[in-house]
Amino acid sequence: MGAGHKKTREQKIAADLRRQHFAYTETASHSISNASAISTHSYIKHDILKTFLLTAFIIGFQIILFILLKNHIIVLPMVSY
Repeated sequence: MGAGHKKTREQKIAADLRRQHFAYTETASHSISNASAISTHSYIKHDILKTFLLTAFIIGFQIILFILLKNHIIVLPMVSY
C-alpha cells in the first residue's frame, strides 16, 4: 500500500474485525490470568496457615517438655543436670 492508497470498505471492515478479535482475546486471557492469581493466593494463604499451626505446635511442645524436665517430672537416664 502506498501513501496515497485509500482502504476499501471491505479492508476497513476486515481491519475492524481483527481489532475486535484481538481486544476480545486479550481481555479473555487477562481474566484467566487473574483467576489463576486468585487461586494461587488461596493456596499460599492455606500453606502459611498450615506452617504457622505446625510451628506453634512444635514451640508449645518444646516449652512443655522444658518445664517437665526442669521440674524433674520427667527424668532422662544418662543425662545429669
